Amino acid sequence: MKNIDQQYSFQPYFLGPSSENKEWLSRSWISILEHWTKWRSSLYSTDGRVISASAATSSNYIGKQQSMSDGLNKLLELLQSETPTYSPRYTGHMTSELLLPGIMAHIATLIHNPNNASIEVARVGKTLETQAINMLLEMIGMSPEHGRGHFTSGGTMANFEALWRARYRLDHWLSQGLYLNQNFSEHFERGVFELAHCGWNIYSYNLNNLNIDEALSKQWSFVIQGPWEYAHRLKSQLGLSFKGPVILVPQSKHYSWQKGASIFGLGEDAFWPIELDSDGKLSIEDLKINISKARLDDRPILMVVSIAGTTELGGLDPVNEVQDYLDELKKEDVHIWHHVDAAYGGFYSCLLKKHNSILGAKGRLALQSLNRVESVTLDPHKLGYIPYACGAILTKDSNCYSVSSFEAPYLELNQQAKYPTWSTTLEGSRAATGAAATWINGQVVGYNENGFGQILEYGLCAARELCRRLENIPEIRIYKPIDTNIVCFCVVGNRSSLNNINTATESLYKFFRESPDVSCSKTTLTTKNYKNVLSRLFDSWNIDEDDDKLVLIRMVLMNPYLLERTQQISYLDNLVCHTKRFLERL
Repeated sequence: MKNIDQQYSFQPYFLGPSSENKEWLSRSWISILEHWTKWRSSLYSTDGRVISASAATSSNYIGKQQSMSDGLNKLLELLQSETPTYSPRYTGHMTSELLLPGIMAHIATLIHNPNNASIEVARVGKTLETQAINMLLEMIGMSPEHGRGHFTSGGTMANFEALWRARYRLDHWLSQGLYLNQNFSEHFERGVFELAHCGWNIYSYNLNNLNIDEALSKQWSFVIQGPWEYAHRLKSQLGLSFKGPVILVPQSKHYSWQKGASIFGLGEDAFWPIELDSDGKLSIEDLKINISKARLDDRPILMVVSIAGTTELGGLDPVNEVQDYLDELKKEDVHIWHHVDAAYGGFYSCLLKKHNSILGAKGRLALQSLNRVESVTLDPHKLGYIPYACGAILTKDSNCYSVSSFEAPYLELNQQAKYPTWSTTLEGSRAATGAAATWINGQVVGYNENGFGQILEYGLCAARELCRRLENIPEIRIYKPIDTNIVCFCVVGNRSSLNNINTATESLYKFFRESPDVSCSKTTLTTKNYKNVLSRLFDSWNIDEDDDKLVLIRMVLMNPYLLERTQQISYLDNLVCHTKRFLERL
């Protein structure tokens, strides 16, 4: 049995469901405001007062201040009806109680208002960003010395940043190769796929030894020329067809990948889905089939995407197996960009040094390979427990971080990849709040097994405990395997029809939605995207497949108090009791 100091080691870091730590919060809030106002009044103290005492006491002045107070009170009244995501009763989506250090850092930085677009307006903000990115790099096993990255407004933008960088690399390799095809006879027989995946070693060798005119090689850049002119030029001058690059993404993908293909002008045909295996993970065999198909079709692969923490089920793709295969291809001078969308699951890397962690063996192997890939997306506003909106793009080195350069005469150009600015990020203006919150959480809690690891393992324990209790209800079927803290289940019982199962599960979801005491979400696994998963489940349940989907109740067990029991409530018992109450009515 853990002693009381071990059992409650992370509870001081959260406000608590009933604002138990409000005294510390109040003191810190006042401290932030006093520090900010003192800084403002003392920095240029010789300037004197701009607002006179007589102006500040005039009726018009006081009336406008009262108007501000009235507006604030109206906002606070509206917020009384906001979704209580802080509560252990809430298990709907990937949001929960926030860490107090992160909240305070967010507020303190917000009122200083640095813009991380440029060090000219973010002298401290940029430093915090660099240090926080280094913490995240170290957390996933990448080198802070060689790795690079920056904060974004969320995982979607971080995925776009990875696409931008992968396109930059592929375009450089391909444009040089096509220039050589035109000017050096020994390269004539090489196709578009081979040229686009040659690797930096071959690229650098050619650049240093073949007297390449870089200005002329830009004529073969599909980014500079645009897809229509580019396709025409390849056909007319080299007799080559160019259908454009493809993105290989598992069927469990986040919606941002389809957005990315559209925004980057790649077209729907460029989005190649990879089948899922019977456990809902990226199928290595289907990945190999699609890479071979791209090779035969002479279509470059912009990137292969693995997912560490899928949106529906929280699953961890076999990142290690994907990278093992891509490493084999490198022996053939075929270098393919591997990006891991670890927006949700990446923070579980904190548990890798804990030998007795309940994190599964396959999940551990997947997370241990994050340091081998080209780029990784993280969302600190999910399992980093900081306020919205904050994502991060991480790359293993400066080569992978490189992008096209742009000019803005009113801003200082900083070419150091260590200090990302407007010229190396898709977003121009970027708040420093997420960087500050991530930084202080790393300083205070720690991105390791004894800090964040305890919080995250608590969620894993809560998920497994909920499963144990739900398994005692005969009508309930739980989706397995469970890799993280997301639990999905449906109402089966004696039903032999998939349509009837979905109807009953939809009714349970409606029952939860109408109750003020619990909150969950639902997800749908379609036969189009999850055919191997559903085949396994339906065979084991012995049901008729009279529908093309399976509806599941989805619960995200992030809250750090879910396993607690007060004199009034046990939160997990509350979820189970509501489920039983519905089934009794049904």
